[in-house]
Amino acid sequence: MRMNGPLKKSRNAAFQELNPSGNYDNMSSEELEALIGGLKEEMKRKELLSNYPITQLSNGKWYIRLEDGKKIERANRSDVEDALLSLIYHDNDTLHSIFPDFLMRRKCTVCARTWAKDKKLYDKFILGSPIDEKSLKKLTINDAYIFLDHCRKIKPDLRYRYWLNITTTLNRLFMDCIQRGIISTNPFSTFSPSKELFHSAKYTEDKDTVFTEEELEKITKIALEDSQKKNSALPLGILIIKHLGIRDGELCALKWGDIESRGTYTAIHIQRELVSSVTNEGDLIGFELVNHCKTPSGNRYIPLSEKCRELFRLIKQYNDNNGIPTGNSDLIFQRIRKGKIQVCSPRCFYGRFARYCREAGMDVIKSPHDMRRTLITSLNDKQMNVKKIQQIAGHSSLAQTMQYIRHRDYTETDLSIMEKL
Repeated sequence: MRMNGPLKKSRNAAFQELNPSGNYDNMSSEELEALIGGLKEEMKRKELLSNYPITQLSNGKWYIRLEDGKKIERANRSDVEDALLSLIYHDNDTLHSIFPDFLMRRKCTVCARTWAKDKKLYDKFILGSPIDEKSLKKLTINDAYIFLDHCRKIKPDLRYRYWLNITTTLNRLFMDCIQRGIISTNPFSTFSPSKELFHSAKYTEDKDTVFTEEELEKITKIALEDSQKKNSALPLGILIIKHLGIRDGELCALKWGDIESRGTYTAIHIQRELVSSVTNEGDLIGFELVNHCKTPSGNRYIPLSEKCRELFRLIKQYNDNNGIPTGNSDLIFQRIRKGKIQVCSPRCFYGRFARYCREAGMDVIKSPHDMRRTLITSLNDKQMNVKKIQQIAGHSSLAQTMQYIRHRDYTETDLSIMEKL
């Protein structure tokens, strides 16, 4: 494009500010395009600032008072302009516009399953909602009521616990906006809807989330018989969870080299995990081994009892018999499918675990996580120090450990205390 006369002169004058060298003849089209982009940005900046009178105070500082009463005061005029433009540019920011960047940052700070959960909840409840494309700066507490009504229409049986999952993702978005200076406060921070607005949750008794001693004995017997019948170590994985209370992903990531001598006792080092692999769209596509635990507190040593050490010896014997390697760098739980050795995922234990519960005649089919909860509860019943229980569980807080501890039936000691009171 050729420019002549005054237009060319004004262009060159503006370019001179952006390119002091003044050499335009040898510029490439890409450089010229970048320069034009810079010129447009500078013109936009000047146009926006022209609507806001900035005043210099008697003390030499510069300031401007906005319509909402907020005052911006800085030592230099340019600093006032930058702060003002930051506010202006964010006027049109919405949850919809900031979510892609938010999700990208989440990938760098949390596990794949967590950010995939954020994406699923955003796509189902926030995307297309009345608050999705409304300016973040214009959101009020009234929008929270509108948003709740929107969620209840999507999920008529919405329960309070599920609502907390939605608002957790939403609050993470608001916090991200606060940290980036888009908004100063969470517009929904004071919103606390009554639990009566939600679908009643099914009451679950504590006894339905932990195993009784009788149930544990039956599960143990069934697993040992199944292991012997099938010449397989996999059924014994369930008993390892019983003795160690580890997560199923931690179980699948155990290696033989993780069993270590700790002076006066033998322990197993929990230091990695098998986690769900997630696509960019948030879909689960199998599993992957990561060299870290769910949280830093997850990296821990758990003492092995003699029964647990015997289980590992039996597992090693089964693996040797089946041609599965048992070197220090080899995974403890592997299986042979179609002639190939494969890593065991948590799915290898889910169906087997449910079947054992049914064979044990249990009214409630419990999960491997209930087995983990049972160990934590049992350690508390035996009056182990709660900080040590927290360490064994790999929890980042004592409060989290306390949530795992369940109430069992009252003992004679409990009743005796009540009588004395």
